[in-house]
Amino acid sequence: MNKKQLFATAMSAVLLFNSTPTSALAAELNAQQPAAVTAGLAGAAQGTPARDTASQAEEKQADTAQTDAVDSGAAAEDGRAAQGDASAELAQAGQEAAAPGEVPQGYEPAAPVAGTSEGAAAADAAAAPSAPAFNVNDYLTNVGAVSYRFVDENGKQVYADSVTLQTAGGATLVSGPAEQGGKWVAQVTLDTRKIDPANFAPKWAVPDPSDYQLDAAGSKLTLEYRTNGVSAGYKTYYASGSDRASLVFKKKAAAQPELAVRESANLSQADLKAASSIYDLFRVTAKDAQGQEVADTKVDYTIKDAAGKTYVAADWLKDTTAAGTYTITWTYAGITKVTTVTVRAAYTLEAPATATVGKDQTDNFKAFNKELAQLLVTKAVDDKGNDVVDQVQVSYADANGRSVSYKAFKNATVGSVFTVMFTIGSVSASTKVTIAKTSKPSAPAFNLADKINTYGSVRVRVDRGSGYTDATFTYVPATALSQLVTAQSEPVQRANGTWEVTVTIDPSVAKRYVNPKIGDDYALDADGSRLTATFETLSATGTSWYVKTGSGAELLFKKAPQKADLHVFGNPENTGVASVILSARVGDKLGDVEGFEMVPTREGWKFDGWFLDAGYQQPASADTVVSSPWFAVYAKWERTTKYELSAVGSATYTPEKAKGLFGYKGSYKNGDANIRRALVTSATADGTAVDLSSDDVKVTVWKNGSNGFFDLVAGKEGTYRVDFTLGDKTASTVVTVRAGQPVAKEHTVTVYIGFDRNGDGNDADDTEVVKVPDGQLLTIEEARRAGYTFAGLSFDKEGTKPYDLSTPVTSDLTLYAQWKKDETPEQQGGANEAKPGNEKAPGTKKASDGEVKAASKKAALPQTGDAFPAAIGATALAGAAAIALGAAVSKRRRAE
Repeated sequence: MNKKQLFATAMSAVLLFNSTPTSALAAELNAQQPAAVTAGLAGAAQGTPARDTASQAEEKQADTAQTDAVDSGAAAEDGRAAQGDASAELAQAGQEAAAPGEVPQGYEPAAPVAGTSEGAAAADAAAAPSAPAFNVNDYLTNVGAVSYRFVDENGKQVYADSVTLQTAGGATLVSGPAEQGGKWVAQVTLDTRKIDPANFAPKWAVPDPSDYQLDAAGSKLTLEYRTNGVSAGYKTYYASGSDRASLVFKKKAAAQPELAVRESANLSQADLKAASSIYDLFRVTAKDAQGQEVADTKVDYTIKDAAGKTYVAADWLKDTTAAGTYTITWTYAGITKVTTVTVRAAYTLEAPATATVGKDQTDNFKAFNKELAQLLVTKAVDDKGNDVVDQVQVSYADANGRSVSYKAFKNATVGSVFTVMFTIGSVSASTKVTIAKTSKPSAPAFNLADKINTYGSVRVRVDRGSGYTDATFTYVPATALSQLVTAQSEPVQRANGTWEVTVTIDPSVAKRYVNPKIGDDYALDADGSRLTATFETLSATGTSWYVKTGSGAELLFKKAPQKADLHVFGNPENTGVASVILSARVGDKLGDVEGFEMVPTREGWKFDGWFLDAGYQQPASADTVVSSPWFAVYAKWERTTKYELSAVGSATYTPEKAKGLFGYKGSYKNGDANIRRALVTSATADGTAVDLSSDDVKVTVWKNGSNGFFDLVAGKEGTYRVDFTLGDKTASTVVTVRAGQPVAKEHTVTVYIGFDRNGDGNDADDTEVVKVPDGQLLTIEEARRAGYTFAGLSFDKEGTKPYDLSTPVTSDLTLYAQWKKDETPEQQGGANEAKPGNEKAPGTKKASDGEVKAASKKAALPQTGDAFPAAIGATALAGAAAIALGAAVSKRRRAE
């Protein structure tokens, strides 16, 4: 009889005695075969229906057939006798057939009885069903989960079929399971990085899959898996129809010839002369249809200036080429590219057409020509932009055009007129100069409100959706202009002797003094507006001021952008609350929002981009537009630091002890540090201990639901909860502060020896136990094991989390002794050296071979958390408990 038949027989026997309560039957059977019955019934009791109605029907039919096949003689036996006769084999069969999460064939657990705790639990579960577990790895081989098709360059289908998720490269859970339309729904997404066209169509249909690539935009990359209902029986997920993923592989475009050139260049005449080749100068590269580079000479070109004159490269590259704008048209294999070239002259020289020079200026010249050039030349630079005014040559001509020396100019009488010519290289400029008595003539009075013609000084234009047009009242009246002006320059005499002055408009009050019909929902476009107006006199001696042509202020108004709040969910620990809310405007780009950090940094985390949804499916960039008054972005983070954190579970102190232990002077951060040092037992980041004096470990103290920090450090009585946070790890300590001298609490410390000292072939039960009063230290007095050196205690068997013997014991502990194998005499380099096993571990006393003894002693430091030193000290002195960790001492077992 196989295991399934045996289990079916046992279940039939159980069902024959269904009048016997399950608990009673279990007890009776347990009395006969405890291990077997417990395993068999436990497996059956833990089984859970996991199939839909159709599957249950099929299983029931199979169960009936199997039950019929059971030996009729065995079926007629008393169920309990059969159970006893085959207990060992039945237990194994029951465990296999009724593993947790499954139901043995032919068996259904009894329904919970109403009015019992089991019945109440069942009613609660029925009222609020939970989603069945979903693991996408269980569905990787489902046929048809992903449909696909290959299409050519024109979109015509080449081949289509469907594959499993495994063939498609797998998927990851996006959301769910969640109830939707009376079904449980889980969403998963394909990993586009793992989708390879070669894994899909057969070779006869698509001979070279590398000619195709995934069209992600045209594909459906998300699948939805649904159950057939939400009751407990529906635990299987299906993906069908439109819920499935669909992929489109599009044929890559055929290779085309390529041509690349500089689109524009700003060059000097010297740059042209130094060029070895016109192709090198404009970085010309060309490739044929096979992607091979071709010779530059296969690229044709035409050079033309602004007037349409054509040049050949050899002539054009000479330094005699005139300054100006040129176009070069390049052609290759039907491709045309254009380069716009600006050629700078070797020098640029500018001087005013007319000027007045006072004798008070020229009388003081030391180097006359040089200083006159500095006075009158407004620009003199070479093609690199360097100032070369000191290299300008100066010559003179009188009013009749006759050449004269600089002395004639210097000694001329007031009112004389000369033409001063400036030359550098091939460039020249000239200025008609009038000799005056002084270079500082008086400016005519400028009064903004009374003495100027202000018509046209400020023009108002409005954009109502189709571009800027003149407002109903085009100009601002003179009375309003004085209200708009916030700054006014001093009058400046220009080279021709006339005067000018500039006034600046205040944009914040501009709308107040213009046409009120513009509307409250319009605002000044300060960036587009011209906020200055320039006034001038028409002659050197004129006293009337006029708006300079084309230099009046222009105020542009457009619809005021709608204000928006940008909710930035930027914290790695996503609490559902925005880390900051920034002021923005609808239409702003994220990268332009003041205060928005496109690439934030957080210690211990790697930034993985901004998204428009909390599920990280819609990426955002600097060009993403704020499209609504309430707009949110979410930062995706990946943790890079592994944290570990533990703290004392509970501690009790007198008010005096709490104040002395936690109190501080100066910054409250010192109080946080005191609390950390007293209560945190371990804090590491990537295996390195965290400095408890720093604020890396966050401290929050609660008392009656409110901030209890200041009460705790002041030693006020009460119960506190101290929460610690380090990265993604948390720990808590309940601290009680009360007056009086409570009885010192003892803690049990169990130490696993780590080797078989009992000789029973099992070292797992070799332990030592000691009682340690709360707040005292555990000390190792003796440690001895033949051939080994004691290496301390650890929280784990592997020794990766060492226990610090300087830490006060405030809770029950389970520790593991660590041993380091001694070197042999050969390894030590000589037979006459000390024998292994005779060394004494640091901090221990000598013991007989095979021993490790531990004891408790009173903690000496005040920050250990020892709330009642007098009582504990007395206890410690009266009888310190010792632990023997060696084979030669105690044989106490864990079971004791």
